[in-house]
Amino acid sequence: MILFISKFGASLPIVYRMRREGAETEIYIHNDLYQNNYNGIIDKVRISDLKKMIDKADKIVFDSNVDLGSLQDCLENKTINQRRGLHNYESDPVEAKKLAKQAGIKVKKGAKGIQLVAEMWFNGKEPVLFTYSLPNQCLLTGDLGQKMASQSVCLWVKHGAELLKKELESLVPMLTDQGYVGAVSVDCTVNSRDKKPYFNNWRFGFRYDSIFCLLALLQVSVTEFLTEGFTKAGDGFACSERITIPPYPYTSKDLLSLAENVKLNMDIKDSNGFWLQDVKSENNEVRCAGSDGVLGVMVSTGRKIEDGFGDVYKSIRKLNIDAPLQFRIDGAKEANKKYKKLNDWNICVN
Repeated sequence: MILFISKFGASLPIVYRMRREGAETEIYIHNDLYQNNYNGIIDKVRISDLKKMIDKADKIVFDSNVDLGSLQDCLENKTINQRRGLHNYESDPVEAKKLAKQAGIKVKKGAKGIQLVAEMWFNGKEPVLFTYSLPNQCLLTGDLGQKMASQSVCLWVKHGAELLKKELESLVPMLTDQGYVGAVSVDCTVNSRDKKPYFNNWRFGFRYDSIFCLLALLQVSVTEFLTEGFTKAGDGFACSERITIPPYPYTSKDLLSLAENVKLNMDIKDSNGFWLQDVKSENNEVRCAGSDGVLGVMVSTGRKIEDGFGDVYKSIRKLNIDAPLQFRIDGAKEANKKYKKLNDWNICVN
């Protein structure tokens, strides 16, 4: 059995996908505000049963940083993305910059250029997979509005390119010492002037929404990828757009009543490239659960960036949802522009 431990239920679509593959999979959600997500679709593990499920699990996947208190000592050596001694590098800017300098990554305030995320998957012994991604974090088309965790992403598997590879590999002794298994990524800005990457932040574990892009590129099942050492991701580009409805990004309880019970006229079994999140099922109908208004992430792949995003937008146009949809419409334009610049600079060329 594979147990997911989550703060906000972000991995619910992964759990659902793995159950469709036939895997015995459970999930515990720590934050009470997100307990309604996937009601009627997936039963969640209660806190009173968590110790029993931890003991039963063959693998335990953390989709975010969750402090389990005394239960931490029960996890043994079967975790993926368990930060424990590494979380301070995400949360403490001083420690984060110190680690960046140790890894050989330059630190400079206010670097201007292209935001790029390089990610390494570590199987406990060696790095086995590297990816690059180009995120758009601002809420609105044209990089306007609030800066969010993610709005659209373009991701590809790294073949032969060297940017930030040796810097990530330098973390292997520390990861080994911590007993860490999973994804490690560094967000940098490639400076337009000197074409060098400058540090922004670290992430130990899944980055959203790039994890859905990577899973869309797999040549194996999601279950096999997570349980057999993170190998066999394919070529091409995976592209995503986050689909939200009002009142997102506002999350006050009163406003969220506008999103709760909005109907998604679809069969969840036919979701395919739509990694649904803030949803539930009532009377065989898929509805918004009203946790935050993030209905999900639409993902598609292609040999070219425009092919991946083209299929994303075709799929979005087919959605029949009883509320106005919010998503960026410049994913292909922005990703192509940035990718071309990186190629012109002879960076990240596969």
